Amino acid sequence: MHIPLKNIISVSTEDVSWGVFKTIKVAGTDLPGHYKDGRFYIPHEGLVFFEMHHPDKCITINIDHERYKKVIFEVEDKESAAMMIKNAISSEQLTHSYDESVPKMDGE
Repeated sequence: MHIPLKNIISVSTEDVSWGVFKTIKVAGTDLPGHYKDGRFYIPHEGLVFFEMHHPDKCITINIDHERYKKVIFEVEDKESAAMMIKNAISSEQLTHSYDESVPKMDGE
C-alpha cells in the first residue's frame, strides 16, 4: 500500500479497541481478540484498512483523497513509527512551501 505524505491528515498512537469499531467486513478476516485484517466499512467514517493483531501496538493514519479514510496497522514501536511519519510529513510540507515560495526562472 502506498499513501502519499501529502494525503496524511494525522497519525495516532492511541490504543485501538476490538469493540470500538462497529464494522462491516468488505474483504478481510476478523476474529475479535485475535486479529482484524483487510478492508472494513465503518458507518459515518468510510472505508478503513486494518492489519491488527495486537491493538496496543497499532498506529492509526487518518487519510484524505485516498480510497481508505484510515489505515490501522501494527508496528514494533508505535511511538517511533508515528514520530517518523510525522517528521516525514513536516519535511514534505516544508519542501512544498519552499518550492511554492521560490520564484521560477525562465526556462525552468
